[in-house]
Amino acid sequence: MVTTIRQIQGFRRHLLAEIADLTEEELNRIPFGCPNNIAWQLGHVIAAQQMLCYARAGLPVLIPEAFYLPFLTGTRPETVTSAADISELKRLAAATLDQLADDYTQGKFLSYSPSAGILNVYGFPVTHIDDALSYLLYHEGYHAGQVRYLKNLI
Repeated sequence: MVTTIRQIQGFRRHLLAEIADLTEEELNRIPFGCPNNIAWQLGHVIAAQQMLCYARAGLPVLIPEAFYLPFLTGTRPETVTSAADISELKRLAAATLDQLADDYTQGKFLSYSPSAGILNVYGFPVTHIDDALSYLLYHEGYHAGQVRYLKNLI
């Protein structure tokens, strides 16, 4: 699974490169007919990884609540994400996966609660950390595609 974490890190690097040249306004723009923006997409991949890997394992999430709750599944951007918060999201995008790799190697995810939500929506059972990492690989790719789509609209 360390290979899967490296692949997820590759998607994150791609995502960060894709948005590197965008302004704060562009990252916050919600194109007509779309439910969210690129800043939300970035926050969401971080929050989803924290939920699936840490919260489901009974561990505290590693990010402040302000970078977690507003980006969980079912949320939408309710405020403009500031330039400072965008910088922090970019930092967290890399740092949280580096920490995940360390924590996985140290065996911190032995206790895990199955995620019925993913099973109900996608039919993919997520019953332990290795399932979560496999799902996250798909999830990161999906949201990288969403970012590219939104970028083309702005």
